[in-house]
Amino acid sequence: MSYRAAWKTVQQNGVGWLYTVVIISTLVLFTLVTFGRFNNSVGRRLLHYFGYGSLWIVSVKLEAVGFEDFDEKVARIVTFNHSSTLDLFTMTALYPVSGVGILKKEMLRLPVIGWAVRLLDFIALDRTNKESAAASLRSVAERVQRDKLTVLIAPEGTRAASADLERFKLGAFRLARATGAPISPMVIHGGYRLWPRTRLYAEPGTLRVTRLPDMFVGDCSDDELPVFADRLRAMYAEELARGLQLGDGATGDDG
Repeated sequence: MSYRAAWKTVQQNGVGWLYTVVIISTLVLFTLVTFGRFNNSVGRRLLHYFGYGSLWIVSVKLEAVGFEDFDEKVARIVTFNHSSTLDLFTMTALYPVSGVGILKKEMLRLPVIGWAVRLLDFIALDRTNKESAAASLRSVAERVQRDKLTVLIAPEGTRAASADLERFKLGAFRLARATGAPISPMVIHGGYRLWPRTRLYAEPGTLRVTRLPDMFVGDCSDDELPVFADRLRAMYAEELARGLQLGDGATGDDG
């Protein structure tokens, strides 16, 4: 590792984790003082601070297009492509007021971050246990319908190892079918270039996030769900290719 890379790693991760501890400690303290009565409203505001602050720390600017109605309290399933460490900061910066995240259960065991996941009432899925995951999705479906929630989920499941889209899993589509809510695709341009999971630091630049038209799954059969997944993946691939042609997405030094 070069001196420049080592310095960026220490600087960004050191300041980033310190900022994370401050944000989560504020949330914990507020929870104790108010007995958790305002966790959702205050917690979501803190998520915005965490997202935008973290992006600022790593010198990444966020440009969001088509998010004028994102804070409307409606039931929907927001999907996003997942190829970068920056995705966490991007999603929290844009987190809607009625949002709820779906995360892998392993994140509950992480120091500091696990506390925030519990306090903000995120949904943690045990992906190693199909019965548990199915029960969690049924519970989420009830909450989405009752409280008009926006569920945020990455159909690829985990961060991709390259800039190419991974196969889309069916969880988001099953949830859309169970709730009758539309799938609202969010496309993150340039995240992999600025901070792939194989690198310990981010390069400075600009991320562009766009939204695609809603997709309705309806009352389809299990056999039809993969068709919708392939169709949505093709929409993402087309939008990402279009963004590259237009020069959207990350800009900056690759170093």
